[in-house]
Amino acid sequence: TTSAFGLAIAHIGDINKDKYQDFAIGAPYENDYKGKLYIYHGSINGIKKTPAQVIDPDNFKNNLGANLRTFGWSLSGNKDMDNNDYPDLAIGSYSADRVVYLRSLPIVDLDIDIKIPSTPVDLNKKDKYLNGKMFPGTTLQICFTPSNPTMSSKQYTIQYTTFLDYKKSYAPRAYFQTSLTEDKEFETPVLCVDTTA
Repeated sequence: TTSAFGLAIAHIGDINKDKYQDFAIGAPYENDYKGKLYIYHGSINGIKKTPAQVIDPDNFKNNLGANLRTFGWSLSGNKDMDNNDYPDLAIGSYSADRVVYLRSLPIVDLDIDIKIPSTPVDLNKKDKYLNGKMFPGTTLQICFTPSNPTMSSKQYTIQYTTFLDYKKSYAPRAYFQTSLTEDKEFETPVLCVDTTA
């Protein structure tokens, strides 16, 4: 059977905030007439050929897509329904007499700045504690700044991983005093974390 890919096509705005317009294409007869939705991102060279996301109603949480048929028959987008500064999308499923409303989640792009002290490490000054021993070391500062100004006033959590001498994992010359992976709550416009090495 045919998927009816392209029966509905909609301009959905810039959902990934890269300054290029994105598109949604419905395929309501795909997957034994349950339907699927294809999201394509725009780029400086036009629409990307590979979909950024394929939305299958079978993957909806809480079995919400179980009774949907011909999902993707009609589309309406490029309107921010939940006031989070990202355009949302409504998808029609005419055989099930349903409309599915999908909200776009915010994307946080972070500028990362690592500040290293200008003074060299004194190898004779062992003032950092690690695994029961004292070692020479220094303190680095890692700062995260959202590149999207609208995100700076909102609270969220980031997870980051730091490595020293990552290409010499079998015999690194330096270590971090704390865990390599941490979660930090982002409550201010700039989040700075001190890390001892």
